Amino acid sequence: MLFQFFSISPMLSIAVVSLAVSFVITLIYRFTTDQKKMKDLKNDITNLRAEMKAAKDPKKMGDVNRRLMERTMDQFRLSMKPMLITMIPALIILGWMQANLAYQQIAPDVEFTTTAFFEKGATGEIELEATDGVQILNSSKQKVEDKVVWSLKGKEGDYELAYNYNSEHYSREIAITKIWAYKDPVLEKEKSFLGINTGDRYPIKSDSMLREIRIGNKPLHPFGEISIFGWTPGWLAAYIMLSLLFSMALRSLLKVY
Repeated sequence: MLFQFFSISPMLSIAVVSLAVSFVITLIYRFTTDQKKMKDLKNDITNLRAEMKAAKDPKKMGDVNRRLMERTMDQFRLSMKPMLITMIPALIILGWMQANLAYQQIAPDVEFTTTAFFEKGATGEIELEATDGVQILNSSKQKVEDKVVWSLKGKEGDYELAYNYNSEHYSREIAITKIWAYKDPVLEKEKSFLGINTGDRYPIKSDSMLREIRIGNKPLHPFGEISIFGWTPGWLAAYIMLSLLFSMALRSLLKVY
């Protein structure tokens, strides 16, 4: 079963990752930038903003605004190095979090689904097979449409689902458990970033009419079912909010400008 911080709560797991990432990025930022210059620029920008607010003469306001933009660009240029250093590791961490912190577990003896999504115009049949311990509640072999859905239920344990479509064969591991833990529920076509594989080790063939396979794990909502104008924050929103809070606190504590 995938490592889930010893099965601690989802919110605590996200908080631990957010704190660790924020701490490392803050240290990199501190040791790869000229902190004295960054401090001076920050003070200049604060003073120029106050001067801009107090200025009455349009000509003076234009001059202050020009100097403010120059200082802001200098600050941005100095920040570029740590941004470039941390960009790829940050994307890898986000990918790991998507695979490990984004969903709820499948509970024993509770019905769940798996869905195969197809490209437009796909034809034929697709068959689902499951290892012992998992029961397929509807027809295992179905005619291909835009999507094909199976309902399943199983006992606690680790299992494998096999999808047979024409001459193509794919599989997905699932974990049925009482604790918070799961296997990556999505199988897609090949994905890469800068030549690095960011998707599945054995993806769906690029020319296949089968587009995606998804296990029906429900999305994780760390804050519960709190709704903000109809939007329920997920793991990414929690990570961003916590990262901002931790970054501000760490920058203040370590005197990073």
